[in-house]
Parts: sequence; structure tokens; C-alpha cells
Amino acid sequence: RRRLQSQWKAKPLEEQRQSKIQSERLGVSLRHVLHTFPLKVEQAGFTEQNIFYDLECLVYGPNSLGAHTLCPRDGQFGSSYVDVLRPPDHGPATTFVSWVWSYRVADVVSAFQSWVSEHSMDDHASYIWLCYFCNNQHRLLNPRDASNGSDNLEDVFRARLAACGQVVILFDRALKPPWMQRAWCIYEAYTCLKCRIQWQIIMPEREQHKFDERLRAGRIDDIIHGVQIDLSTATATVPADEQKIKAIIRAEPGGFDEVNKHVKQELKRWFGGQFQRLLG
Repeated sequence: RRRLQSQWKAKPLEEQRQSKIQSERLGVSLRHVLHTFPLKVEQAGFTEQNIFYDLECLVYGPNSLGAHTLCPRDGQFGSSYVDVLRPPDHGPATTFVSWVWSYRVADVVSAFQSWVSEHSMDDHASYIWLCYFCNNQHRLLNPRDASNGSDNLEDVFRARLAACGQVVILFDRALKPPWMQRAWCIYEAYTCLKCRIQWQIIMPEREQHKFDERLRAGRIDDIIHGVQIDLSTATATVPADEQKIKAIIRAEPGGFDEVNKHVKQELKRWFGGQFQRLLG
């Protein structure tokens, strides 16, 4: 282990920097998410009914997938899940996913499967940036590094969005999903609007059917009224991230009210577009 760490430290600084950039831009293939990851969940003694918070042990801790892998971002042992994979299971991310760790594995898999089917995507060649897989959780979840990831939040996130080029928002349900109460999610959506990057919303197949049935029944107002966004009361798992996000928004013209208004308007616009799609 010491030899590998020494070899990494001996690399020129520019080579270390490029190694970090390449790693941070990696995404996990949809084929891996849809087919291989559920098997790893089962092998770890869990089921697809477990939520991602339950599966922390797969990405952080002594028995995680990357526990004994040298991280190409800092030369220390303990890497992200995606860094352990090899092509074609990983590649440059082309889609950023805004989501919540409280989702069940089954719902996430179903949502991506529906997305792949609807757009006739090649799941071998489609790579998503999903924080669970792509962040180095050994650094973020380590209590000794509680503030890790909060510095330069705006610049880092904008660069990640620009590298991916498109954004998917994953809801586990259409009516009042937990996504609407998460600071990171609202911040991600608002940053997309500022960067003029459009998003699309995907849901598990079961929830998409329920959503469509409500729209066909003319219950669009119920859905629109359910769009409640308030970044000032939204929370984040890492307190330092929540504080940093809110500090950034307080410094913005209009503060929380401006963010809430624009994100809410865009969500309502998307829901209204789905209503028109069904009518058409």
C-alpha cells in the first residue's frame, strides 16, 4: 500500500491533476445500474426494497467495493465505486442525475429502465453521474472529513453540469416527492436554470402510470398544487453542504424567494407539458 501511495505522490503535479479530473468526470453505465448493481445488492444481503441509505456499506467502510483501491483523486486508499469499475461499466458521464438517497433500489432501477426503453438508449454506452456511485464516499462520509466537498461548491458543480451536458431529475413519485425537500436537489435545479441547461423528470414505471392516470382524469391542479419548494427549510445529509448552499443563495439577488419561484415555475411548466402530451 505504501509503495502504491509513494508512486502516486511521485507523479508530476499535472499528471495528478489530470488523474483527479478524469476520475471526477466518470459515470457508471446504465447497463451496470440496471443489471450488475442489483446483483451486488443481493450478494451483500439486501434486496431491491432497501433504500440507498441502507446500502452505505457498499460505497463506504472496510468492506466497500473501493475500500482497498487507491483513489486516483488524492492518492489515498479508499476510492469511489465508479473508480473500481472498468470499461464498459464506466466512462465519461453524459447525464447528471438529481435524486435522493431515500429512494428504493427498485424504484431507481425501474425509472432508469423506463427512460432507456422510452428513448431506445444503448445502456452500454450511456453513462450517468449519480453521487452514490461517483463521489468518493470514503471522504464525504468520514466523520473526520465532515466538511469535505463543501469548498468551491458553485464552481465544482457548474463544471460537472457542463461536462455532462444534460440533467435528469429522478422522482420516486409525482406527488410531493422527497426531492422537493432536499437542499442539494433544489440547488441543482436552480443551477441548471442559471446555466440554461434543461432537465427532464423520470419516475418508476408504476408511478408514471399513476401520474398519467391523474392527468387523464383532469387532476392536473392536484399535481401543480403539490409542487412545494422552499430552499430555506430544505435539508442536506452533510450539514456543511446545507450551510454552504444556503449561504450561496442568500448572496443571490432575491435570495430564497427567487430560487423557490424559478424552480417551482419550471417544475409546473414540465408537469403542464406532460398534460399537453397526453391530450395530444
